[in-house]
Amino acid sequence: MTYLGFKEPNFYSTDYFSLFPWIFLFILGYFLYKIIKNRDHKYKILYKKGIGWIEFAGKNSLRIYLLHQPVIYLGLLAYSYF
Repeated sequence: MTYLGFKEPNFYSTDYFSLFPWIFLFILGYFLYKIIKNRDHKYKILYKKGIGWIEFAGKNSLRIYLLHQPVIYLGLLAYSYF
């Protein structure tokens, strides 16, 4: 039942996010997208115009994820020698 948000008294984790209450934020975003998409509103500009570096990061997220750890490791290794 931990994944639902009912933790045991001795449970500890640094990267744990329970399903509740975070599922409600996901559902809210899903429905807000549909509401904003169907309106002639000032937010329509977000669908036509891309933001360069965010668009790049989204399209290359796996590469960034796989490369960032060796780069950080080598940087720290180089720093420790100098």
